[in-house]
Amino acid sequence: MNTPTLRIQSWRGVWGESLLREVLQPFEEMTGIATKRVFHVGLHLPESLTDALDHRREPPVDVVWCNTPQALRAARRGWAAPLSDEIPSTALYDRAHMNTSHPDDRNIAQVYAVHYVLLYQRSYFPLTPPSSWNVLFQPKFAGRIVLYPGGNGIFPVAQVLGGGVTSDIPLRMAPCWSIVQRLASQLGTSDYSIGLERRLNDRAIALCYRALPNALVFQSDGLDVGWVTPDEGIADTTDALWIPRGLDYKRTAQAHSLIAFALSAEIQSRWCATLGTLPMHRDAAIPPLFALHPRLPCNAGDNTGILNVSEATKAIWEPTWARRFDYLTMSIPKRK
Repeated sequence: MNTPTLRIQSWRGVWGESLLREVLQPFEEMTGIATKRVFHVGLHLPESLTDALDHRREPPVDVVWCNTPQALRAARRGWAAPLSDEIPSTALYDRAHMNTSHPDDRNIAQVYAVHYVLLYQRSYFPLTPPSSWNVLFQPKFAGRIVLYPGGNGIFPVAQVLGGGVTSDIPLRMAPCWSIVQRLASQLGTSDYSIGLERRLNDRAIALCYRALPNALVFQSDGLDVGWVTPDEGIADTTDALWIPRGLDYKRTAQAHSLIAFALSAEIQSRWCATLGTLPMHRDAAIPPLFALHPRLPCNAGDNTGILNVSEATKAIWEPTWARRFDYLTMSIPKRK
């Protein structure tokens, strides 16, 4: 009998290529199980997946790779199957353990930490790189600043810039919203990273709030950009793998094997080195770039310099934050 192909939801670009090269191909070589990436764009789960799970139909993928807050929201809706004992939970940093009151939160496996940095066009900063997030307010950059859709990731930074503290998130966020309002007239069109290369190459973007893996790729592609971790600190997030309910036993077992493989120390070392992320496995090698940048943390359990907000808090509040961000930024005229 032929072994069915294991379908993995994947992003494109460096994300999808690193998954293929560092995780899926070695997994195929070790197990003989064929894999196939099913691509999507952005942080929201694709409708084909959510609709199938909501109506208890067979899901279109066997493993979901997505941002952790999205994974937690899916798990809390009962969409994620329990993980098996193959997953090496005791070998992972404490951050990987979902110590919440929601038992279904344990049905996702966080795989690495991602850090947000300030990407800048070198031609706009010929002498020295920017050192503070306050550079975003300089009038000369109006219309040339790009964030993620819905302001994803920016909220802890905005909270601190407004004079607040991250421990007040989510209940006391007036400092954050004051900064969003102030920043609104400065912003260009928010976007994800696929396709952003042209705008960067045309110098249509001066400053960009971006995940470190994308900043590294823009540099390796030859774009004249740099990135910094500003003095006030940076935000981070994690990504996760989970198995949708509704699969047959064989597919579920193979999906468990893939997640365990992706969380092994050897694969974590290779995968995270390629991406520029911090592995969740304690014995995995830390990518060298983290030692070269003193404002980056030294491992996934280190919050030094991080404006940290828990993934569980983000899972509850991010949709509300995104709606408020969109309302505030769309209601304020842009500077010309």
